[in-house]
Amino acid sequence: MEKSIDGKEFKWTRRYGGLPIKMIKPVIEIPLLASHSDIQAHSVKVEIYLLKDFFKTKKLTDEIVLTQNNWKTLEYYIPEEINKKIIIQDN
Repeated sequence: MEKSIDGKEFKWTRRYGGLPIKMIKPVIEIPLLASHSDIQAHSVKVEIYLLKDFFKTKKLTDEIVLTQNNWKTLEYYIPEEINKKIIIQDN
């Protein structure tokens, strides 16, 4: 893990990144940052997938385009996954 200028911990991803999470409440918050200095000219498309059953099912949860280099927090309501392990994947 690294820290941003404002002290938030983050993990770099390239074209593909995944993060295993145990759901302890029905809402998940995902903070995102595209820190490229040329982000206005070269936006970043992020596809967020929910992977279940050890990659047996893959569901597109959201697709966003980042055009600014500030933190953006996405929030998703997925109550059916409480007390289960999931993987959040971005492409």
